[in-house]
Amino acid sequence: MTAKLNHTNILLVDDDPAVRNICRIILESAGYTVIEADSPLTAIEFWKIYAQDIDMLVTDYDMPELTGLELLTFLRISNPKLKVLLISGNCQEPIPASVIFLQKPFSPSILTETVRRCI
Repeated sequence: MTAKLNHTNILLVDDDPAVRNICRIILESAGYTVIEADSPLTAIEFWKIYAQDIDMLVTDYDMPELTGLELLTFLRISNPKLKVLLISGNCQEPIPASVIFLQKPFSPSILTETVRRCI
């Protein structure tokens, strides 16, 4: 995790290491603190430790074990106001109104603008 310039901690979940890495770099460059998880189950473990410090979830939709929507449903049990950005190149489910959706691929500026809008 990096220094908290924006005072916003983001839990970033994506099973694709390249996508996760570039998203982390973009978000950290914008001043956000990023906790990376390579799967929904890893994200849940981080959530158990850092839940009170996490301000936002940025998660891929299509992952093994759980979808991004299933993950956010689980995390919102303990924090119903958790801000969420769902990213995907292949999402077939309807997106709840409380979730902002961003279609992959996206530019760094679109990612940071969308995160700012969510916060």
